[in-house]
Amino acid sequence: MVFPDRILATEMEGTSKAIAILSYAQVHASSPLIRDGVMDPSALSDTFDRVFGQLGRKADSAVVALSSDIVFSGTIPVDESLSHHALQSHILWELGHFVESPEEYVTNTTVLNHFPEKHAKLVLLVAFQKRWIDMLRLLLLDRHISLSAIDTTHFGAEYFFRSEFIRKFSQSELSAILHPERAAGTLLALVGVGAQRIDVSILRDGRSFAYIRQVLPESRAEDEIAHEVVRVLLNNFQSIRAGWTVILHGERATQEQAQAFQSISKTDVALLDPFRYLKASEALRQRIENGPLVAGGIGLGLRAMELLP
Repeated sequence: MVFPDRILATEMEGTSKAIAILSYAQVHASSPLIRDGVMDPSALSDTFDRVFGQLGRKADSAVVALSSDIVFSGTIPVDESLSHHALQSHILWELGHFVESPEEYVTNTTVLNHFPEKHAKLVLLVAFQKRWIDMLRLLLLDRHISLSAIDTTHFGAEYFFRSEFIRKFSQSELSAILHPERAAGTLLALVGVGAQRIDVSILRDGRSFAYIRQVLPESRAEDEIAHEVVRVLLNNFQSIRAGWTVILHGERATQEQAQAFQSISKTDVALLDPFRYLKASEALRQRIENGPLVAGGIGLGLRAMELLP
């Protein structure tokens, strides 16, 4: 997981029956890894070397979850009748409203919802700078590691809910937290609380059908962040909020944040801590300061291990 000031990494192995975290590393960079939209190859290379030195193992493939704070993501309306070529042109046109030189980005799109009466669909658009991907791929190849996938920390956390490994808990007491939508038709609001913004996905049966992002206020005190999360949820999803469960993950997803949110909203809230469901040594668990912080990287790892349906 790449943040502007540090890299976190876990090494995983297993099958759909058992997943183990073998090692973990967190290294703060000696200088910013990303500044004003530009990656520093020297700082990245140095930090990668220290990360792999701490891991003490040698993987041959890797997935990279970039901090959601530094990647553009948003929803756009799309006409159902557009051809593939016209759709690509429309995506670049929409992206151009938010970034310079949209042709220099790699885009991922996912259909969230259809509106037959309007002959339209709502599409999630995530855009990565091509030069970032190329740099990360080359830095990993220099260490004889292939880049299997790249996404954001928030959407990596979404993948966590879709893995077959996690779904095996559906008949246990964990179901109420991981799959509340299977009980009494409730929904799940997955909230990524980053250093600079929040990302919110609304999921049903592990699949997102709504998404929104919101920049956080500069003062970022715990209760102010909680108030902002509640405001975003109520302003955008008031009609579907009854009975849902809110799951927090990300840099600012702490027990204090969860308590502040629950006190303000009077809504059930839980932290997404993947280490409750994965094998790891006691020594390793003690080294990991914040499970919700690494949920995105682990979710993306589950996807790369082909444990998704």
